[in-house]
Amino acid sequence: MTTPDRRRSSVIVRPVAAGRVLIDFLADRFTYHDRDIWRQLIETAKVTINEAPVSPGFVLSAGDRISYHAPDREEPPV
Repeated sequence: MTTPDRRRSSVIVRPVAAGRVLIDFLADRFTYHDRDIWRQLIETAKVTINEAPVSPGFVLSAGDRISYHAPDREEPPV
């Protein structure tokens, strides 16, 4: 039997990153996706700020919580 794996990860924006644009921050820090993928994820609300959908050009503030809601995946059979 397979079970969906709901995955969510988050990071708190540190003062040094305040003022950065969300898409730039994500593309520079999390290189496992390129800018186009990050843009799609932001535009489809798979990336949120403080649990709210935002645009790729959102300007970050210290203390913002960036959450990434990863797609469900099936567990492999054992």
